[in-house]
Amino acid sequence: MSGAHTTKTRVARAARARAVAVGKKRCPKCGVTKSLESFPMKGKHRNGDQRYGYCKPCHVTYQRPLNRKSLLVRFGITEAQYQKMFEMQGGVCAICRRPPKTRRLAVEHDHKTGRVRCLACFSCNRNKIGTNTVESARRVLALLASDFDGRSIVPSAVAA
Repeated sequence: MSGAHTTKTRVARAARARAVAVGKKRCPKCGVTKSLESFPMKGKHRNGDQRYGYCKPCHVTYQRPLNRKSLLVRFGITEAQYQKMFEMQGGVCAICRRPPKTRRLAVEHDHKTGRVRCLACFSCNRNKIGTNTVESARRVLALLASDFDGRSIVPSAVAA
């Protein structure tokens, strides 16, 4: 009997899925049928665009507890500590001083010691801090402070 119930459930679910119009999708959490643009992208795949199952508002409420847990597990800080750091930085990236656009600021940390240094935007965290060391940062500072201009170089004559 339970096997028949499972089959009936599967058939009913498939019928509901077919009933949704082309270019639309039904969010299982809120139950509303919405346009595909209302569902966040997973990425491009061979069979076209792939989208998450929940609509954007439901997806955010679904992801928030996961993010809170990952802060503690990955970085050893609570949501309250993250918020306090965010306030201490004035709600902006510690490097470029711009407010976050679509993502929350990343927790910039030392991978060896686990020390949490600051909150940085994705671009700064990935491109400006992630690949730098103290020595490379000193070299960058020296380059910025120097008066060198490569346009003033006169190439020597090539011996024939």
